This record gives sequence, C-alpha cells and structure tokens, in this order.
Amino acid sequence: MISIAMATYNGARYLGEQLDSLLSQTVPFEELIICDDCSNDNTLEILERYAKNDHRIKIYVNEKNLGFNKNFQKAIGLCEGVYIALCDQDDIWLPNHLKVLSELLDSGAWLGVGGTKFIDVNGNSLSELTMAQTRNFLWTPDTTNIEVFKFACGYMNPFQGASMMIRKEFLNIALPLPKSAYIYDVWFTLSASLLGVLGYNPEIISLWRRHGRNATNNLLHHSPLRTLFGHIVKPGSVNHRGELLMVMSERMSGLLPQPSQKLLDEALAWNLRRNSIIGRLKNSYDELRFWRSIHRKGLKG
Repeated sequence: MISIAMATYNGARYLGEQLDSLLSQTVPFEELIICDDCSNDNTLEILERYAKNDHRIKIYVNEKNLGFNKNFQKAIGLCEGVYIALCDQDDIWLPNHLKVLSELLDSGAWLGVGGTKFIDVNGNSLSELTMAQTRNFLWTPDTTNIEVFKFACGYMNPFQGASMMIRKEFLNIALPLPKSAYIYDVWFTLSASLLGVLGYNPEIISLWRRHGRNATNNLLHHSPLRTLFGHIVKPGSVNHRGELLMVMSERMSGLLPQPSQKLLDEALAWNLRRNSIIGRLKNSYDELRFWRSIHRKGLKG
C-alpha cells in the first residue's frame, strides 16, 4: 500500500498542478494524506474540490500553525501505507515518480530517493543539472551509503525531501524529528545512509519549483571550495549536524554494525573539532581529500 503525505500552507497558486501530477502516476496510490497548516488563501477550497472527486484524498486542518517540519511529521504519522511518499505543495511529479521510488523500496531500501530538476514559476527549466549535481554530488552505481553519509554530514544533503519515499518501519528511528533538524530531509538522509538502507536512482522524477516563497532555499550551483572556506571560518556545525549526530547516537545505540558505529564516532569527533580554528583546519584537509577521491567532477566544475 502506497500513501502520499503532503503538507500545505498558502499553496493555492501551484497546488492544482501538483495534485494533477499526483493523479497521473503510472503506479497508483491508496491514499493522499494532506495536513493544512492554517492556510488563509483558497488552498482549502482547492483541496476540498479535489477530495470531492477522489475518495483517496483525506484532508486534515491544524488547529494552530505547526510549522513546516511538524506539519510534515503529522501527515506522515497519519499515513497507513507501508510505503509513504513525501510531497510538497508546489512541485510537479513526473508520471514515473511513484514507480521509481517504490521499486527502490521493493529492492530492500528503507529510504528511496529519485532525481530532481529545477523549474521556475511558469514551469520552465532553470538548469540541466539535477539537484545532486548542483551540490557537486557525483553518483555512480558504485557509490556506497557510507559515501552518502560522509557527503551529507560534512558538506550538504544532495537530495530533495519531496523526492523521497520511506518504508514505514523506518519511522521507528526517523520519528519524532529532532528539534535540531532544521529540514527533515537532512535527518532522513543521514539516518538511512548510516544504517545502510538508502537507495538512490538518479532518474528524474520531480520538478522542484523555485519561486522565492519556498519553505527551503536552494542555489542552482554550489562551489565546493567556497563551502570548504566557510567551514574553516565558521565554528558552527553545518545545519546543526553535531546535534543531529548526538541524537542519532542515542537512537541507534546497539543497532549499528561496527563499521557504521566507527563512522558515527568519527563524525561526532569531526564536529567537535569545529570548535577551534586548528580543528577546523584539520577538518578542511579531510574534506578536501574526501571530495577529491569521490567527487572529482564536482571539484573540477
């Protein structure tokens, strides 16, 4: 059973186009759970119109504004499906979206991720690069979950949350979201890759609309060397990575094989070193060595 979890908030402008793309999937879903976070435009009117024509659409309206992460968490928790696809209100899903992701989970992944490209307010392409490529993440069939974890922990998350599908058993670890998880997709990527249960297919399944009012920001190109310099001069962890790793260590105690536990310990030590300039310089050397060995294309770009 496939469920879709959607969080909405004042999304009327693009909502109909997104809903149409969900209803045009080559693989059917059983339910679309929508949690609205107190919209004051005509989002609810649009949702109710669609729900009237499709019994799979179930709408829940929050009594008070929960915010992006908590609203998504609520929608996920209401899903009954074994597979749960995460959905934003303003993107466009290509017809293969659920097919690609469900096949990854069928193959054993607990978190499946597909490729994403960027579009503007009118649906025009903004870049020929995928989101992963703009973040200098060079994926090959030999790329391991360990490499994904290192990249997401030390650099940035290469995947869009709304291009993810999760297996319900993953929620035993992934939820509740840590308070330090600024964006839920970073936490999901780190957790699944450390556990070795992340599956990725670079085939494009989503068009991510960039319109200036997105819940998350994303540039169309990131310079690895600029990020490296930022890591040297800034003492704070990237997106609260250190706090996320501490929660991860508590939740996964006794669950990780020895190599993954060692990797987590190293990541915690890496983040602690960021409190001093000497530590940050040492980390920068490690980051550069990591990028050169795994993401050569990104460094040359």
